Amino acid sequence: MSTSFSERYEKLNQEQKQAVETTEGPVLVVAGPGSGKTELLGMRVANILRTHDTAPANVLCLTFTEAAARNMRERLQTLIGTDAHRVAIHTFHSFGADILNQYPEFFYGGASFEPADEMVQIEVLEEIFAELPYDSPLKKTHGDQYVYMSAVKSSIDALKKAGLSPEEFRTLLKQNEEQLARVKDDVDHAFGQKLSKKRLPDIEELANTFERLAGEYEAVARYEDLMSRLADSLRTALDESQSQDKTTPVSQWKKEYVNKDDDGHHLKPWFYLRKMYDLANVYEAYRTRMHERRYFDFSDMLLDTVQTVREHQRLRAELQERYEFVLVDEFQDTNDAQLRLLDILTHGKSSPNIMAVGDDDQAIFKFQGAEVSNILHFREMYPEARMITLRRNYRSREEIISLARSVVTQGSERLENYYGELNKELIASGSETSGGAVYTPEFQTEEEEYVWTAQEIKRLLDEWYLAGNIAVIARSHKELQALVPYLEYYDIPIAYEKQQDVLAEPHIYQLIQMARLVEALREQLLDYSDELMAEVLSYPFWQIDRQTVWSVSLVKGKERTSSHWIETLRHSSHQGLRQIAELFIALAQVSAYEPVEYMLDYLMGEQTP
Repeated sequence: MSTSFSERYEKLNQEQKQAVETTEGPVLVVAGPGSGKTELLGMRVANILRTHDTAPANVLCLTFTEAAARNMRERLQTLIGTDAHRVAIHTFHSFGADILNQYPEFFYGGASFEPADEMVQIEVLEEIFAELPYDSPLKKTHGDQYVYMSAVKSSIDALKKAGLSPEEFRTLLKQNEEQLARVKDDVDHAFGQKLSKKRLPDIEELANTFERLAGEYEAVARYEDLMSRLADSLRTALDESQSQDKTTPVSQWKKEYVNKDDDGHHLKPWFYLRKMYDLANVYEAYRTRMHERRYFDFSDMLLDTVQTVREHQRLRAELQERYEFVLVDEFQDTNDAQLRLLDILTHGKSSPNIMAVGDDDQAIFKFQGAEVSNILHFREMYPEARMITLRRNYRSREEIISLARSVVTQGSERLENYYGELNKELIASGSETSGGAVYTPEFQTEEEEYVWTAQEIKRLLDEWYLAGNIAVIARSHKELQALVPYLEYYDIPIAYEKQQDVLAEPHIYQLIQMARLVEALREQLLDYSDELMAEVLSYPFWQIDRQTVWSVSLVKGKERTSSHWIETLRHSSHQGLRQIAELFIALAQVSAYEPVEYMLDYLMGEQTP
């Protein structure tokens, strides 16, 4: 091991060596793109094992993808051999699952649980929504669909990624409600009249009120309280109004934070409290029912770990003692649940041995609820933390680095803006440091951009460039999908991969709608079955032309005694329509006792009922 380590150590630059050698205490490594951080992580683990009386199993490495974890282990194996398989290298979620598997007595009463797919999650939520009080703002429906179902599902996922249990979320809401009620009269006084410069002293006093109330409650799960956020934003608006000598910034603040009802002016969160309390109730019921059915979802692996480790002192102490050294890759992508777990693992240690590697400028898009503020607040969590910056870029040419910096420096929440001594300007240090051309063409429309892109790729192919060496990168799949027809027009071969949502596939959607029709007929929900039948008849596999369906709909509209689709089809002169009606009537009858797999076979035509 020593020879391999020494040879690779000599190839490191000064900053990388510093990060490898600083094995004790908290360290924040600000690593720009292409700066060799993966090699650094492996070398640091190897150096810890060389210089400390620490077993490989006492070193914990956390990253964000299974691919990154495999890469880290493979690199480490070239340094320390088979001991690399004894180092705890995990994604955050696999680490949560590992704790759950090793300490089952602390979780779910020791019962074994299974992961829930999206169908199970939706089924549980639909049951909960059906039982909500009739006046709940979340129970709004459109047809047979709950309008807020998708939003609630996303919100629950966000709450889990934030590390908030239903009880903690309800505590936050109660604190917000009390504070919003206390400032109601002050808000109405400050914004109850037409905004002008004469009103600024009253608005200044409102900001003072926010600041007095800020921090009066103990923080819940690291969350900054509502009054602190309001105080900071309103103070910024007042300062800008003063510097610009106009009320526009304060007016914008009012539009964003204040609304009016018959009782006067309120802060906008006041109007959402009932909906948020109902969300807390749905969240709590969802977790309860999932646990009753012995299910957990992806986010539960981390949330349940955080909550359980926090509540059980023995488990917490055992984990803290086991993991003497913690390394975290891509720290800018951590969400609050992940950060709470790190805090638990290092809490109580005078100078925890934790190294976080990340780059705030690579967190433009939030990933799994990631919070850019986490990397900004690392020094607040660990005041004695040492900061090391990797500035040498071995991947890109100077032109690309320069262009990228001109973009990222426009951001406001950046480490360089908080720490004046920090310099993140990258230096091209690869074998080719110049010669890369960067073009920034501008177009009037998206169509012009797509045509130009396709023509440019066609030109490169005609000049014998390999198609596999040409890449198109876009912000979203929507933009890439819009480009595909233009590439096909020029006969340009493409390799395009995208994860598919199976529930959005047309044939799966059609299967689900037909299953709903069967259920509606079985339950005699004939008005609902009419809505579904009108859609189901349009599916192409029936081979029923539109004119026939239109003619039947006219007959249905003229009927007086029974205008339901199923009866109209049963008495239709069209044999195909009669057969469709008879099929669904038969399916409705057998669905009362047949298992789901048989019903799916019937719907797909694999068997006959």
